[in-house]
Amino acid sequence: MKKKLTMLIQEKISGRYGHINGTIGEVEDKKYLNYRWNWGEDRPSCFYNELTASTQMDDKTLYAYAFDLTYQDKYSIDLRAAENMVSTLRRLEKRLDKMNEADGYCKTVSGYMLRVAKTMGIKQFAFIVKQPGMRFNTFEFMNKEDAKQKMDKMETSVINKLHE
Repeated sequence: MKKKLTMLIQEKISGRYGHINGTIGEVEDKKYLNYRWNWGEDRPSCFYNELTASTQMDDKTLYAYAFDLTYQDKYSIDLRAAENMVSTLRRLEKRLDKMNEADGYCKTVSGYMLRVAKTMGIKQFAFIVKQPGMRFNTFEFMNKEDAKQKMDKMETSVINKLHE
């Protein structure tokens, strides 16, 4: 079965800061294969894995800012992997810069996440579904239109929680 790149969207509030991040992983038959989350048996070979599009909000502002594209939690990196990561980041940043020139800078979480996804050809998004009493997470998979609506609601919810 073909593996499909998917962006996992998660929110986190820590003190006066809120974050909504989109981490790239491979999905096969609706099962995440990104080894960071231990949902697959094999380490994915794709250099997009663990690449994360991140945004930040705080208790002083009413909008998202600090849009960034980074690799998260990479612990064992050899020279070849590092060179591939640098090459990947440069290529994606160049594509994002062209989009920013043509369409302006993103002002929303969903706008940024969808723009990053477009640079990688990602058409599927996942959100964690919290199940009380469940040991493992389950996921809701969405297309970009439905994911945009959900991310917009998440952004509003995080901002509202920070301003309570």
